[in-house]
Amino acid sequence: MKFLEFADERVGLALAGTVFVNVLRRSLTMKQMAEVRRVVAKQQARGEASARGAITVLELSALDSIDEEARRDSARLMSEVRSAAAATVVEGRGFRAVAGRAIISGLYLVSRPPYQHRVFSDAEEGARWMGALVAGKPAAPTAKEISEAIAEARAAILSPKVD
Repeated sequence: MKFLEFADERVGLALAGTVFVNVLRRSLTMKQMAEVRRVVAKQQARGEASARGAITVLELSALDSIDEEARRDSARLMSEVRSAAAATVVEGRGFRAVAGRAIISGLYLVSRPPYQHRVFSDAEEGARWMGALVAGKPAAPTAKEISEAIAEARAAILSPKVD
């Protein structure tokens, strides 16, 4: 495993150079948030802030129920770290996926983070966007490496994919 940092039945976490990759099959609990914080701390030690980014891929099953304590901790973490960009991918088609993307877009609009951000429906598209933003920076991955890290994190999740 080239990129994988952690996986369990809910999440796969990976690092592709300076980009943190988070694939969620189920919503995070505080157990997974501890691992997220560990991997993000490792990422923050890599390269300058302008080269760091995060891509979160939410499978539809991750939208089911959100642990409130983990959601608050995730929001705190987002305000604590310094990065250039964040991409959120809400996979799937239909009302639920569109609604998920709209909610996340709205949260970004209200919170106005100090970094570039964008919501996607396709992980490859998100990887290309992130790769272009960090291109040429020290320790920055290519879009292909980000895509490979997403695939590796997804494959390592211990539960079957739910559509």
